[in-house]
Amino acid sequence: MIRRHLAIESGSCRVGRQSRGGRVRRAAAAGLAGVLLVGTASAGSVAQAAGSGGEPERAIEQASGYRWTKLHTGSSSSTLLAAGDKDLWRFSGRYPDGGYITPLAWHWDGKTWRKSALPKKAKGAVERPAASSPRDVWVSLNSGVDSYGYATFLHWNGKTWKISKVLPKYSSYAAGPVLPFKSGKAAGFFGQRLWLYDGGTWRESRADREVYGASGVSPGDLWAIGGWGNPKVYRFDGGRWKAGSIGAPLKIDPAPCLKERPNKSFSCSGTLIPTQTLAQSSRRVLAVTTTEEWPTERWRVVRWNGRSWSKLTGTYKGVVGHAVDDGTGGLWSVVSDATGNHVVHVTGKGRVVEYASPAKDIYLGSLSVSPSGTVFVSGDREGDGYTSYVWRLTR
Repeated sequence: MIRRHLAIESGSCRVGRQSRGGRVRRAAAAGLAGVLLVGTASAGSVAQAAGSGGEPERAIEQASGYRWTKLHTGSSSSTLLAAGDKDLWRFSGRYPDGGYITPLAWHWDGKTWRKSALPKKAKGAVERPAASSPRDVWVSLNSGVDSYGYATFLHWNGKTWKISKVLPKYSSYAAGPVLPFKSGKAAGFFGQRLWLYDGGTWRESRADREVYGASGVSPGDLWAIGGWGNPKVYRFDGGRWKAGSIGAPLKIDPAPCLKERPNKSFSCSGTLIPTQTLAQSSRRVLAVTTTEEWPTERWRVVRWNGRSWSKLTGTYKGVVGHAVDDGTGGLWSVVSDATGNHVVHVTGKGRVVEYASPAKDIYLGSLSVSPSGTVFVSGDREGDGYTSYVWRLTR
């Protein structure tokens, strides 16, 4: 069974950018909040759980008996979408000296990478690939020149890519995800605008609210967060957004932050802020939360059971990137901490397992999970030259 959203490239409103040769490229892990650290973990060099409301400190469990297989080596950062174990999309872009980015797409069938033609009029950086099936793949393009931008929603029907919708230009707004559903319907985000697709036509919802980290069960049951510094979560019921409070699960002990902060100018509030949601059913929603105390961030995953919020995991050091549904009630993500980048699995029962980076000196970026649970991740290495990679995790 194909998961509702195989890879939602959505996160907090802070988006990292890396500059190379005068060109600007967006960090693939949108939820990474601008923090990408170099390195790979060794045994024992892992994030420690921060004391939180009496929680004992503990190390993230280290995975064993796994291997990384390199599937691609190139010179352009990749955003990934896994529609199957042998059905992988890789998106990138051609960066001109001025004007709009030209998006590029390749498809891997388990053996060979082949370039896939996108519409010539499609312009902008690929931000948000998602799918409900191999024949229902969506990509959101984000275009911006002189502080004004527009969004383009592309659709793959199993044979060709077509432009489904070009949204009007709005000042300072960034394209969000397109969330496809099994019904053939979809929801698309662009700044404060929410657009709903009935299988044939897009219409703009009157429920205006600038949201981030969106996910959903259906067009009438969407979840999101309100932006950096906003502790609320928002739920769309088909007509309007309703604000909700996570409450006590956002509280942590500020003592570890106070001990580690570089100087007294860094505050330690002892409060977590939601940065992204992962709606798995009407009675199960995960939210990734983090503190704002750079460079001493902590993170925790909390869970909604249809009635209230509770902690799913302990509290750990680091910054969580774009989170992807694992299909069994948990999530996968790239986590950055003082020791480097790691692939982390949070199971549906709250177990946290870390997989070391597949190579040294790598900026891990986009992560995607196939319907059967196979994990793919992209990464870049910058040095004398520039190289990008795609790996598959075998457990």
